[in-house]
Amino acid sequence: MRSKGNWRRLAGEWLVPAAIAVAALVLRAAIASPTRVVWGDEPFYLWDGYHLATGRGYTFFNGRPDIYLMPLYPLVIAGLYLVLRNLELASRLCYILFGAALVLPIYGLAKEMYDRRTAVIAGVLLAVYPALTAAELYWGTMTEPLYFLAAYAGLYAALRALRDGGWTAHIAAGALFALAYLTRGEGIAFIAAVGGALALIRLFERRLFSRAVWPRLLAMCGVFLALAFPYWLYLRLQTGRWMISGQAGMTYITCISLAYGDVAGFDQATWGLDRASGEVYFFSPAMASFSMLDHIRSDPPAFVRLVYHNSRDFLGTLFTWRMFPMWLVPFLTLGLFGTAWDTRRAKGELLLIASFAPALSFIFFFVQERYIGSVLPLLIIWTAHGVDRWAQWAGETLAGWWRKGPASTTWRTGLSIILTVLLAAVSLWMMPRAAATTSPGSFRPAHRAAGLWLAEHIQPGDTVMARYPAVAFHAGAAWVPTPNAPIPDVLAYAYAHGADYFVLDERETRSLRPQLADLLDVQEMPGLHRLAELEDEGARIVIFRLGK
Repeated sequence: MRSKGNWRRLAGEWLVPAAIAVAALVLRAAIASPTRVVWGDEPFYLWDGYHLATGRGYTFFNGRPDIYLMPLYPLVIAGLYLVLRNLELASRLCYILFGAALVLPIYGLAKEMYDRRTAVIAGVLLAVYPALTAAELYWGTMTEPLYFLAAYAGLYAALRALRDGGWTAHIAAGALFALAYLTRGEGIAFIAAVGGALALIRLFERRLFSRAVWPRLLAMCGVFLALAFPYWLYLRLQTGRWMISGQAGMTYITCISLAYGDVAGFDQATWGLDRASGEVYFFSPAMASFSMLDHIRSDPPAFVRLVYHNSRDFLGTLFTWRMFPMWLVPFLTLGLFGTAWDTRRAKGELLLIASFAPALSFIFFFVQERYIGSVLPLLIIWTAHGVDRWAQWAGETLAGWWRKGPASTTWRTGLSIILTVLLAAVSLWMMPRAAATTSPGSFRPAHRAAGLWLAEHIQPGDTVMARYPAVAFHAGAAWVPTPNAPIPDVLAYAYAHGADYFVLDERETRSLRPQLADLLDVQEMPGLHRLAELEDEGARIVIFRLGK
């Protein structure tokens, strides 16, 4: 057992990162606006959580079981909703709490790999990093805080398993990687890549098959499988097939067009009508049974071109001012290569590098900021170490020039504080710009406005048809997607799915669905009655009442 002195020392050691985490929590609470638009995939996650909390099962559309989204975030939302009775507040609270808590595993990783000074710098930089604070609010899922926390806590546990080989660290790594996977499907690559790197290190140490190693590695994998299996069984019961995620095939086929900038192609592949089932492709049986491997085998050269294109996009997306600015690269390089790697550090770095695998997996699909954001905390750790390396070099240099001045350690401490404060100040200055420019795709404040207008006019249980789920979410209504189809088919789909209202955004008619443009000026037609029109940034949003 630990003595009281050990506990006090441990508490004192974690006092600084706890203070940084509290500061990060306050910052996130300040920038998490209650008027934020809930858009993209986030409404689906929140509807899943709401239906779980209200006894409707894991469903998000007309009672359909959800086989696409991973279940952990909706489960967390369901628990919070039972207490808060507010989905938006529950989502905002997850962003604040989980995002701030990420400081702790990042501090632990940096301290275990380098030293306490680097760990403090990493914690401060992470707490104010624009892409992981302001931009994260506009990525459109809000799963990132929980995912990053589980992933990096698992990586810290794996590093501790590498260092001391204890049972607790191995079991914790397996459990935390399972939680990361159950939050985002690509998280399964953590157990494969980091667990594989850990096994490879033990193999080179000639210890892999020793009684002190292989049972613990098996325990790590066993805990992961035990936590993941119920979800795999659920997918089996819903689809009739064993699969690790329902997302892969759907993501691949719908995002091929996006990879080449063809948004209209993406819209057709996702929301076009499947004539065999009469359903939009996203919810069609054909999409649920789509085989990514069969598609790749049918045209291997096209897949190679896609991977090459996405690999270039990966670097081009990562090294931008909003994600990882080029002016941080010198510190990153210094952090990685500023000192020689001994065997101990090389093993740790191999484990950290292996954690790139989930983000890199998107070169097979489509690269977006939110898909590859999981590498940023690791880059911040290396950058923090680079800041400390520079401060040490500068401190020793100045101490050598100024013999009667402060000692090199004093210079090093002072310079590292000054540079860290400067970088943090630049990050705070960049936050508003990062937030303002991370609103791509279908994000539009007018969708919230349209939803709030509807909320004042609809009845409980009404359903809203719109291309953008944000409208229905903010209306407090059930949602039906608007199919990319001719007007008669759109109306027929609305009637078949019990839609009471139809919301049309002029922007979707300009490039995605020109066949619907005539409806923008319709006042009355069979089955359609114009109720209201909102205008924002030169594009109208028209609200119709449906009824035969």
